[in-house]
Order: sequence, then C-alpha cells, then structure tokens
Amino acid sequence: MVSAQKNLKIDRRIFTVHSLKSDRFLYPIAGLFKIRHMTKGGCPPSIRVQIPIFLAGFGRFASHLLPIKTCFPILTFARPIEFCDCFTRAFLFLALLLCLPIFAMQRASAGHALGVRTIEYLDASRNRPVVVELWYPTTDQGPIDQPSDNIWVHPKEVRNAPFLKAKSKFPLILMSHGHRGGRREATWLAEALVRAGFTVAAVDHYGDMRFHFDLFATVRFWNRPLDFIFLLNQMEKDDRFRDKIDFNQIGFVGYSLGGMTGLALAGGQARNIRQSIGKMGRYALDEKLIDRFDLSPAEKSYTDSRIKGVLLLCPAVFIYTPESLKEIKIPIGLVAAIGDEVLPFKEHAYQIIHNLIPAKLKLLREEISHYAFINRISDAGKLILHKALHTDPPCCDRDSLHREINDFAIEFFRDVLKSK
Repeated sequence: MVSAQKNLKIDRRIFTVHSLKSDRFLYPIAGLFKIRHMTKGGCPPSIRVQIPIFLAGFGRFASHLLPIKTCFPILTFARPIEFCDCFTRAFLFLALLLCLPIFAMQRASAGHALGVRTIEYLDASRNRPVVVELWYPTTDQGPIDQPSDNIWVHPKEVRNAPFLKAKSKFPLILMSHGHRGGRREATWLAEALVRAGFTVAAVDHYGDMRFHFDLFATVRFWNRPLDFIFLLNQMEKDDRFRDKIDFNQIGFVGYSLGGMTGLALAGGQARNIRQSIGKMGRYALDEKLIDRFDLSPAEKSYTDSRIKGVLLLCPAVFIYTPESLKEIKIPIGLVAAIGDEVLPFKEHAYQIIHNLIPAKLKLLREEISHYAFINRISDAGKLILHKALHTDPPCCDRDSLHREINDFAIEFFRDVLKSK
C-alpha cells in the first residue's frame, strides 16, 4: 500500500499531501496548506475537487511516476504553481485535458417564478412549534411579496401562489439554519433550487433563532433532527402537498450547526456529549451546569431513511467521532471554507473529508468567511447586524460565491435523486 503522505517542498515550507484512501487515489486537500500563488490576476473564490472513478489507482501510479518535489496545481484554488520539470508539466497537462468535463458547471433554469408560503405546525409531544418556509415553482408573476425580515436582500417571491402544474411531482430539499439563525437566511439557495425544479422547506429551530434564543433549548440539539422528522411526517399526510411533492426524493442542506443536524439525519450518532458541549464556543457551559441536563436522548439515533443525500455548508462536527462519521452511508456533499473563522477547517470540515470521503467536495479559498453563506445584507440590516456578517474581502463577491454554490448544489442533488 502506498503511503498516504508525501512531503512536498512548496514556497520554502514543508507541507503534507493527504490521500484519503491511499490504495485507491491521491486526494490532495488544499485546506491543509497556505500556498503562495505564483501568478498574477484575479481568481474565482473556489475550485471544485472531484475524483472520477477512472482515476482509481492514480495515487499508486503517481507516487512512483512523479518526483517527490512535484507541485500539484490542484493544491491551489485557481492559479497554478511552478512545476518542477518539463515531463511533469506534460503529464499534468494531459491529465487536466482528460478531467476537464469534471469541472463543467450546470446553471439553474430560470423557467418559472418563485412561490412561497409559511406553514405552522405544532409538535404536541414536545410542545414545540415547527415553523416552515416553503418555496416552490409557480406560474404566478405577482404581486411580489415584501418580507418582514428586511435585514436581508431577498429574491422576488409570490406569496401563497399556486404550485406549478406539472406532469410529475417535485423533489423536496430540506434546509437547516445555523446557530441563532432563521429559516429565511439562505433564500439565495432556495431560489436557485426552485428554479432548477425542486421544492425547498426551511425550518425555524425554536430556541436557536436570531429573534428567539434560549441557551438551554439550544443544548438539546437533538430537537433539530426531530424537527425534520416531525415535518416530513406532517407534510406526507397534508393534502396540500401529497400530489405535488415527491416524498421519495428528499435531500437536505445544512449550514453550520444545521450541518451537524444533517449528519444526525444521515446516520451519524453523537458521542462524547458532555465534552462536546464544553467546546461549543462562547456559549460553552460549565461542567456543573451541564450535569443538570438530561443528555440521555443525545446519543440516540435520529436517522431518517427518507433523506437520500445531504449537502453540508461549513458544518459543525462537535458531537461526532471518526467512528460515528464512518457510520454514514448516504451520499454527502461538502462545501468548506479553508479559513473558516467560526468552525476551524481542521476541527470540523476536514474530519468529514478524512473519515467520510464526500461524494462531492468544494473547497473555498481562505479569505472566504463563515458568514458568506447567508444572504446578502440589506442597507437596513447593515445598521443593526454585526459587521462580520456582511463584510466580504475584495477578492470574493458574495453573489459570485452564491452562484458557484448554487451550481454545485443543483448538480449534487440531481445526481443523488435522479435514480431514486
């Protein structure tokens, strides 16, 4: 078996190339390095990393063929670094030509308008409201809704419009917000998915919202996956959606703490709960206070087999061990920010890459903020929200980033759900 690590001398430093399955293929992880770009000019905020089946065994081959000092261009985000010799240049150029189809992007169709409605359920067993924003295709063009949460820049939505009449039902994508977020914090992604032919249902996680925060409710994080299990049970028997939504084609998107929610629904089981809660940032609790909680529900399984694929955006992995991550069997897509200032890459996203091997992976350059995944902030929002939520570096326009992630998400869900 080929060693999973090779020392490469790049920009006067020694770095390590990690192969996730060293006997199958070489899978460089750009996020473990800080590599100085060798060319000038602009660069897109990310490069998509995907390993096609025909490259199986490439790691074994390349480790013998390429010199130790070879500098792989895939280690940078969009700009090549210097190659070591002409032979290496020729080899990598040929490989790039063979792999060009992998990097093709798929644009969402803009063939129909965006309908939206708010649904309010009550889970009596937990005495917990489950408020949902549902987006769906429609033919109605107006009147355009004026959302009350004017801190965001929202797409043009037609409230309570009828569903688009179609020959087949629409797949459903569930969406989970981050810590102290809300169901409408990623309408940019909901819009793109709807225009591509999906319906989207985003949930407010009661007690962990921007306008309703309860630290003790947040600690009971198992309520998050239970929100979606309850929601699906309700929607499946709701006459308004039974003939319009295909409940055999369900995907999930989770951002930040919503990513941790998605891992639970995908089959991951929480471990080391007390230690994990003690690490949860500025809201970490004292051990004596943690002892007052009944955490016995935390390590139960919250797997929902109705969900066929999960897309994670800068996810939290606090409660999952490598062993529990390896229990997940459904396709996982991952978009990770290398310079994530909230959930450090090595502690969170890299654990998924290393232990799970995502079906689809997108790494974002280190200037990208954790908060670049929420909506653009309106002028009114900039007056009341923290500067970190709406300050993007000059290199990384938020609209452009959102378009890239939209393409990635649409392609992921089409691949995952097309055969279901």
